[in-house]
Amino acid sequence: MSKINLNRFLLVLIGLVLFGCNGITVETVPVKLERFEEDLFAIELAKLDPELKALEQKYPEFFPLYMNQILSVGPLDDSLGKGKARLAGFLENEAIIKLQKKCAHDFADITQLEAELGQAFGMMKHYFPDHQAPRVVTFISEFGNAALTYDSTLLGIGLDMYLGRDYKYYPSVGFPYYMIRRLQPEYIVPNGIQVMLSEMFDLSAKNNKLLDQIVYNGKIYYMAGRILPEVGDSLFTGYTSKQMDWCNENERQIWSFFISKDLLFSSNAQLYTKYVSEGPNSSGMPTESPGNIGSWVGWQIVRKYMKNYPEVTMRELMSTDAHKILNQAGYKP
Repeated sequence: MSKINLNRFLLVLIGLVLFGCNGITVETVPVKLERFEEDLFAIELAKLDPELKALEQKYPEFFPLYMNQILSVGPLDDSLGKGKARLAGFLENEAIIKLQKKCAHDFADITQLEAELGQAFGMMKHYFPDHQAPRVVTFISEFGNAALTYDSTLLGIGLDMYLGRDYKYYPSVGFPYYMIRRLQPEYIVPNGIQVMLSEMFDLSAKNNKLLDQIVYNGKIYYMAGRILPEVGDSLFTGYTSKQMDWCNENERQIWSFFISKDLLFSSNAQLYTKYVSEGPNSSGMPTESPGNIGSWVGWQIVRKYMKNYPEVTMRELMSTDAHKILNQAGYKP
């Protein structure tokens, strides 16, 4: 069954070669973003049926995903025409039209974004030789999805989730500030790569302890960092620079907190989910702490493990048990 995974920094492009800061040289992958939102809003409602058919033919995988799961308009071929009526209402909505125009304005020039994705896909090919670069499609969802993947063959980018922290409508949607400050273009590529990695290497349902969760998230952060070596840590975690400093300065106390609370080997998701979930801060810790602190800890464990075993490949890392990684990392901040 097909799987759907829902959840700008300067890199220099020299011809078709990217020179990584770690000394490796890889070929970049040509990327051409396909603007689904522009094609969708170019539809003439008087010609809805034939133009929808043409749109579906152009985007055979993304079209049903968008209609059924992103917009949730329902079947477009129902006898009562309710699905088409909902879609027409979306396309005629004045606020949505303004949103689409805002995205068209802010992302009129996407050459830099295409270059960054091409470099990232080249790095992914280096670490995962059998990986094929996905088709990249942009869309708007009225603030529903930032990035998604479909069967590793398609990467979707929700442009309306990257309009900048000063975009006036984000607060009215109900987004808290710790989320709003991340809704910026520089997060597009890191978010996209992390979503792709999460689909490529899913967390097994049997790995239900907090340690499994944090090490898995740490693996994703680590791999994303290898694929995007010029990107700062904060663009993977979403932390502010002050929060990053707080974590680095209090790493020993953070680890002691998890040990003293017997959290690492807990399988009680209600108890530990708050440490691997987004939030303004982490429960039981000072207000200066960021949310999702467990994932940051997992990242440090994985980093220590890979420092000890640099010969381990990315695929080997992902298949290595969290308990083994913890034991062999010798993580003692």
